[in-house]
Amino acid sequence: MTETTVEAADPASITSRAEFGRALTALRTRAGLSIRDVVDASGALHGTVAGWFSGQHLPTRASEPSFRAVLAACGVTDETGADTWIAAARRARQARTKRRDTGPVPYRGLSSFEEDDAEWFFGRDDITDDVLRRIRAAVAGQGPRVILVVGPSGAGKSSLLRAGVAAAVASDETDLRDWTPVVLTPATAGPDTLSDALEVDHPTVLVVDQFEELWTAGEEEDRHDFLEHLAQPADDIVVVLGLRADFYGLAAREPHLVPILESGPVVVAPMSAAELESVIVQPAAKAGVTVPPELVKVLLTDLAPRASRTKDEPGTLPLLSHALLRLWQRAERRTLTVADYTAVGGISGAVQQTAEELYSELTPEQQRLTRRVFLRLVNVDDDTQTRRRTPRNELSFGDVDAVDEIVDRFADARLLTVDEDSVQLSHEVLLTAWDRLRGWIDADRAGLAVHRELTRAAQVWEDSDRDDTTLLGGGRLVLHDDWSRVDDNADALNDTEREFLARSVAHRDAEVEAERRRTRVLRRLVGALTATAVIALVLVIVATAAGISAHRTRRRPARTRRRDVAPDRDRLVAVVGHRTRCRRPTRLGRLPGRRHRGGALGTAGHHRCTYSRASGRTGRPPPGTQHTGRGHCGRCCIRRHGAIVGGG
Repeated sequence: MTETTVEAADPASITSRAEFGRALTALRTRAGLSIRDVVDASGALHGTVAGWFSGQHLPTRASEPSFRAVLAACGVTDETGADTWIAAARRARQARTKRRDTGPVPYRGLSSFEEDDAEWFFGRDDITDDVLRRIRAAVAGQGPRVILVVGPSGAGKSSLLRAGVAAAVASDETDLRDWTPVVLTPATAGPDTLSDALEVDHPTVLVVDQFEELWTAGEEEDRHDFLEHLAQPADDIVVVLGLRADFYGLAAREPHLVPILESGPVVVAPMSAAELESVIVQPAAKAGVTVPPELVKVLLTDLAPRASRTKDEPGTLPLLSHALLRLWQRAERRTLTVADYTAVGGISGAVQQTAEELYSELTPEQQRLTRRVFLRLVNVDDDTQTRRRTPRNELSFGDVDAVDEIVDRFADARLLTVDEDSVQLSHEVLLTAWDRLRGWIDADRAGLAVHRELTRAAQVWEDSDRDDTTLLGGGRLVLHDDWSRVDDNADALNDTEREFLARSVAHRDAEVEAERRRTRVLRRLVGALTATAVIALVLVIVATAAGISAHRTRRRPARTRRRDVAPDRDRLVAVVGHRTRCRRPTRLGRLPGRRHRGGALGTAGHHRCTYSRASGRTGRPPPGTQHTGRGHCGRCCIRRHGAIVGGG
């Protein structure tokens, strides 16, 4: 490739997006590289890199590693040169309007003041001193070692804890210089880091900001473990908790927090007029900018409490800070004016105007992605909503490069806060100050709750190395599957959620099919067993009937023989006995009074035959028979006594 001679750009002179894009393009051209070459060499996303070269968006803190890789591909390999370019990007990000001042920015917009911003933090001296006094008492063993700071959303708790308390502890100007301040939030730290933070090897003041995230972003088991450790802090640690006021009731339900609540929390009350004036005037004066009295009067009037405000309306400090930032960016001279204040929309309209300006610059597809991005930054619970710290990898849906550009644009306007691996709303006031976002939330609160539950379940599945036991099933799967089929909800799913839901459905279908197969097998077995039982029963009945019949058959001839043989035997015995008597009349005749069954015996032992039953006559033998002269004839005796043998 032929090298093109292009004048080198000085990143130190960059003050706008356009200048940044032109200078970065000149750097790439001098290196003889195309955008594709830079993408291949750096490993950064094509859309992101192209946006940097065109000046459409700027590197953020989260994308600094990728930007350094791009600079290295373009020949900027030393760390000092890369830092110069990063500083140029920050200046261009601050100059979104016609202001060209390269000096420090006195206001933070919706973002909280950090420890490094302590010199710009005003208006909270009294309450900062109160917290520091309690810390000193705890160090001396004269007060509780866990201090609770409570205030409504938008009261300035985070700025107080970071730029006020933590910065003062770290300062050499206090008697706490031997103590090390550590600031974290439950969502960013995670359950393990949060619990480990209580185990220290040197004097530490642990500041847990946004303590309500224990309920909104943590698991119940992790919360209980942390609170159990918190109930008995070590001697070389003092813990300061920052809690949103509407979570006080939940905190009161935790037994380990009750003693902390009873010791008396530090309440972050609304600022007085004098404190508000300090917030407005002193940062500007430090930056060399004048705030005329008439503007201060207008601002204080707009900040005055209104009876129409509801109990759930966030505090106005973030709105004031954003309006002042926009006012400072707009001012051409080193004086802030009422006209400029009106132009930016005032306190109540500055956030709305900024967000709508950004939204209107997007294409229709980018606007659809913007809705999905912002809804992922919200937690919805019943009638309340809170901002949600969202991992960057969770925003992997649709056009990833377009999503990155959207995040960068809103981060540049300080409506979003971006760190190394997460994105969140700069302040919860945005949930109500931007009408469009509030409408998105109210349009489908139930659907948002379902989506958040699906997101958490998918993350558990991912963290468990995609274990099938963590897949959805039963009613939960039906709920989430049905939700994904409504409208364009499926498009709102990121890659992990989509795969998790598909795997859950496939696993459910496999289990249903396996159950159907088991049911079919069981039905076949039951049918076979039933048929076998019926056959066995029939066989038993047949065998039983056959046995009974055989038994009866065996018994019938015996009874018949006994019945037939018994009379014959009796008759035979009678005949034999009769013949004996006939042949021995003398013996029979000696028996006085003996009578034969057939008639009376005479003195000579003879008797008369009577054949009345057989022939109807008596005293006359049947034809063909004759008497022996000594006794009866055989035939008549046989007939008379029923013998079965005939003849004498």
